Amino acid sequence: MHNKYVVQTLERKGAIFVEQTEEVPPGNIVMFSAHGVAPVVHEEAERGRLATIDATCPLVTKVHKEAVRFANDDYDILLIGHEGHEEVIGTSGEAPDHIQLVDGPGDVAKVEVRDPSKVVWLSQTTLSVDETMETVDALKEKFPSSSRRPATTSATPRRTASSRSSRWAPRRNW
Repeated sequence: MHNKYVVQTLERKGAIFVEQTEEVPPGNIVMFSAHGVAPVVHEEAERGRLATIDATCPLVTKVHKEAVRFANDDYDILLIGHEGHEEVIGTSGEAPDHIQLVDGPGDVAKVEVRDPSKVVWLSQTTLSVDETMETVDALKEKFPSSSRRPATTSATPRRTASSRSSRWAPRRNW
């Protein structure tokens, strides 16, 4: 959690913040952040007999579901995001054998896929449209013959100015 006022309020009420579920004593309650967690974290909580509250943002949950769906269809999933970010870690954990992280346009040169016609991109939801589109444009250059069938991803914040949103195509795979 990044909002220091919310953190302080929760700490005053007895909440503690941990990095690993193993740090929570058995039988207690654990709340997963809005950034989401990988399935293995849910499994660890269950093994530790922890009650869970999943506060994952609905947009992040949608990205997780899309990752699973595309992995089940054997797509290579290019996850546009920042290495080490909680959301990227959680999303990557949904389909670790299918997801490659693309941390900006500079990473595109090293992207390799099995079949250019079965490539889809998903994005960390907290990235700006401009930041994401720079990477998408670089990916389009690298995979010009890829298909452009629609996908159901909504991986960008709605708060972006509408003038910029007009060039955003959140429902696309190629």
